[in-house]
Amino acid sequence: MEIRRSQFIRTYGPGAIIETPQTPAVILSFNTGSNPPDFIKSGYLIKDPILESYLKSIIRKYIDSDVNAVDFRVKIFELPSSSNESPIKFAAKNFQKWYLCPVHNNLWKYKYPEQTNCPDCTGDRPTNSTPVRFVQACKNGHLDDIQWDKEVHTVYRDGKPVKRIKCDSILFKWGGPGTGTAETEIKCMKCKSPPLKLIDLYNRQLECTKRYPEKELPKSTREHIEEKCDDSAQVILRMASNLRIPEIESIFMVWPRSDRLGLILSSNIAMSTELLKIIEFYEKDRLSDEELKEEFLNIIERYYREQKISKEEYDLLKKNKNKVLSLKDRLDYIRKIENKTYSYRDILDIEYEHLKKGAEKGFIEEVIETGRKYLEINHNKTINKNYPSVTPIDILTVVEVQVAYRRIDLMEGKPVLVSKTGDDNTHYFPSIMITGEGIFFNFDKINLQKTKTYNLWLEAFNNRYTEYNQGFLFKIEEEKYELHPVFVFLHTFAHLLIKSLSLYSGYPSTSIREKIYITDTNSDTPSGGVVIYTATEDEGGAMGGLISLVEEERLKKIFNRIKNLAYACSNDPVCKENTFRKGGYAGASCYSCTAISETSCDHRNLWLDRNLFIENINLLEGWL
Repeated sequence: MEIRRSQFIRTYGPGAIIETPQTPAVILSFNTGSNPPDFIKSGYLIKDPILESYLKSIIRKYIDSDVNAVDFRVKIFELPSSSNESPIKFAAKNFQKWYLCPVHNNLWKYKYPEQTNCPDCTGDRPTNSTPVRFVQACKNGHLDDIQWDKEVHTVYRDGKPVKRIKCDSILFKWGGPGTGTAETEIKCMKCKSPPLKLIDLYNRQLECTKRYPEKELPKSTREHIEEKCDDSAQVILRMASNLRIPEIESIFMVWPRSDRLGLILSSNIAMSTELLKIIEFYEKDRLSDEELKEEFLNIIERYYREQKISKEEYDLLKKNKNKVLSLKDRLDYIRKIENKTYSYRDILDIEYEHLKKGAEKGFIEEVIETGRKYLEINHNKTINKNYPSVTPIDILTVVEVQVAYRRIDLMEGKPVLVSKTGDDNTHYFPSIMITGEGIFFNFDKINLQKTKTYNLWLEAFNNRYTEYNQGFLFKIEEEKYELHPVFVFLHTFAHLLIKSLSLYSGYPSTSIREKIYITDTNSDTPSGGVVIYTATEDEGGAMGGLISLVEEERLKKIFNRIKNLAYACSNDPVCKENTFRKGGYAGASCYSCTAISETSCDHRNLWLDRNLFIENINLLEGWL
């Protein structure tokens, strides 16, 4: 069974259950289920010091370690495509042993070689039976079959076990007057214990088996048990969306990592520091032109001999031996990266800063051999209409990393890291680097009308630490900037924009995504921006459909379409009267006006308010 790389990162991965033609199976971890097991040695590593630093801080938080985040070892590997000569294969195994026969309504336990089929069926394999669609899981990430023999023979009171009936039967009848959970009963075929109603099972506090099936070997029957777990398990459908909630981090490749050369220099900070020193010596007249070139070649050759850079990286650097001085700005910026721990706020600020710089001035570096470009902004095509200025992004590269997953609860669930552990305890995280295109809408010093709607959102923002304890709802729990009225305005604008662009660009709205920036939230006039982009590996890939729209007359049509979408909703007046309230997550918003596909929204369709946007539609008057 083949899964696209983007599916693996965004939806599946270790610990996910997939429905194969034969049986449901859990994808095993990188440490136990990858073939070849040492694929990291031949795989392509994405060397991004900023993203690596951010992942280190996440690991430190997740494993609750006293070790400084800088001391963790983190690397990011890109999943190979199926066209590669040596694709990685990931094993999956059926962890369930309890089967349900739809012909005879028998619930029975698979036990090789004594019991391999429904007792009333014939054959050597469970041809008619399928694993029960109910499993049990706990907030610590454990997953297992429901222990049906134990639960049928246990009497509960107030959700807690009080009596165990002695019976060793592993064969039960599954039935009842109907198919609903309240009508379904499981009866023992051997003893006279009262039947177990399926709905009662949902109300029980099941004992967690402490099992991690994804950490087991592909063909091993031995269960992987984690000894420490004080939480009870609960019944959940095998294909429930909250059985495995992936945590994904994404980052744009911006200057100086906006091309292959910049990524090489950024990934080898020690080498970049040495190169900067010889440039500084040259500027102090301590090196001649020829000596500068010679020292440059000596440094990169030494790093190549020590296998710190590849042959391809060495060749690209060597092409710039006569342009060493042109590298100074990059090297000077890269030196500041060393030994710094980056937060998500740092990443947002870096991206926004360089997107603004690219939109205003571009990156003039034609003299340098840069190799593959990861970001290309055509600043000459920027259109200024006060609010906002619009700039096409011809090439936009996104790195998406799956860091962990949680079970059952997004806030209280314990994150389970998906990384592969190397021989030196390095955490290798799976990722994809995908190229697309986008449009950058930049707002500077946004002054919203001080209306009643504005004041309601601003009051929520000012009281965010006392009224909003659900930290998992926010990108940065310490800031909770999503409650700021300017963010709500930008977020609502982004959603209306995606709906409008899907009609003009040729892309389905599910393939268009958003990224929102906001700075100076303590100011009366914060600044911010919106990037609308597409970067996928499937039919919604980058074909120029977005950047071709950055033309004044076309954009005016799009902005007027946004205005019409904002004012008219098929659910009005109900939708429009749904004003934002204290402790709420949205104002006037529904799927007929502002809500979009979950694959497109970076904020779960929260923090939207059509009323706030309409009250400040004058900000877009230059486009209307």
